[in-house]
Amino acid sequence: MLSVGNPLTTQHSLSEVDTTPSSATKNEIPTQHKLSDCRVEYLGLEDVQILGKNKIYIPAYNTNMLSSVRQIIVKNVTICFNRSEELKRAIFRQCSKWIYEPDEFQILSNGSALVYDELMEPGTYELRKGKLAACATPDDYYDFNSTDDYGVLEHMSADSPDIIMGKVGSSISIIALTGHLLTFCLVPTLRNLPGYNLASLSLAFLIGYSFVLIGQIPEVLGVFCIVSGVLQQNFILTAFFCMNVMAFDVWRTLRMATTKLKISSHNKKRNQFIMYSIYSWGIPLIITIISVVMDNTEGAPRWMKPDYGIRDTCRITNNTAKAIYFSIPAFTLFFSNGVFFIMSAFIIKNNTMKSVSDQQKQTARLNFILYVRLGLMMGVTWLFGIIATVANDRTLWFIFDLLNSLQGLFLFLLFTCSRKVFKHIREKVSIRTPKTSTFDSKITLSSSDKPATKSTSVISM
Repeated sequence: MLSVGNPLTTQHSLSEVDTTPSSATKNEIPTQHKLSDCRVEYLGLEDVQILGKNKIYIPAYNTNMLSSVRQIIVKNVTICFNRSEELKRAIFRQCSKWIYEPDEFQILSNGSALVYDELMEPGTYELRKGKLAACATPDDYYDFNSTDDYGVLEHMSADSPDIIMGKVGSSISIIALTGHLLTFCLVPTLRNLPGYNLASLSLAFLIGYSFVLIGQIPEVLGVFCIVSGVLQQNFILTAFFCMNVMAFDVWRTLRMATTKLKISSHNKKRNQFIMYSIYSWGIPLIITIISVVMDNTEGAPRWMKPDYGIRDTCRITNNTAKAIYFSIPAFTLFFSNGVFFIMSAFIIKNNTMKSVSDQQKQTARLNFILYVRLGLMMGVTWLFGIIATVANDRTLWFIFDLLNSLQGLFLFLLFTCSRKVFKHIREKVSIRTPKTSTFDSKITLSSSDKPATKSTSVISM
């Protein structure tokens, strides 16, 4: 805790707090008598949130500042921070580094480093092969010598076209997915096994997109940013696993139709959906838990740490860890989906569904085509992501971001905007006459008298 000042009574707006770098001018070195002119407070790791971009957030004063800043002014009172060694190491570990040549610095007898006219305390720098690495300042970001552990620094403002497009696309997807889930609840004929699988996919995407938007809010910092990144990873992975379930279920249904007509009971379909849900929601949760544990394990290899929330980025920022905990599972699922779709197409092409009616065959073909379209759309989207990564082309990244943010809209157009849904809506809004009700009852009775013409195991969307 802060040694001076009660955090509950020292909350200030950002306009009331002035931050002054430890070396207001490059020609000054902070001296002890200057520290006596201010109120000294101890600042530990538990007192701050490390935001990235060499910034820290101090909740007690409701302000963020550069990690190199050692004092702030609150209502004309200068407060100097005495940072703990643990905090210094944590800041240095996560900040972007500036590399100084041997002739640009001098190591003093007390362990401090004198870089030009700036004094660096022990723990705020590191010697690397005769050179000195220290946290970069804002001016350093635009110099070629500014490096970090993730590659070239890229700055993107919150009002850039890419960010705005992503927010708009994600918002559209959230609205579309909400519309599909409402339709699923209102239209009884959609509530079959394939419909439940699709609703599971929609729910995962809806939650995932919501946390993508939350993570882009500038005020979401620190632990909230990290939590947002973790939940993004979990629910987007869940959506991919749900798509894998749908591809498997299409193939399974068609394969069953090649042998003999099977009418699944309600309990059997429910148990099947429970098994699907354990797979599609459980495995992503396990992957996410492992990545979170590795991120918080001291001594874990650097390449296995996801580094959630670094540099104000509310997602995995370590590219190697992203491949392990996200990209490899995702592309494995896409490949698996392709295999299931090819086997399903083989069954349809060879017309081996001999035990089912022509109507069932047509329904199976139609839904197979819809699932293939959705699978291709998701696959092509992430193919653009791979190409954009390799080519490092901004146009390809823009296309990837656009397609990725609109997945929910594509799902809505493919599955919700159907004749079955429109027919149900028309029946609900129109005034039904007794004659119409009698006619509907006859149709229902006629259908129930011929169970062999409508198998509940065949996909019907």
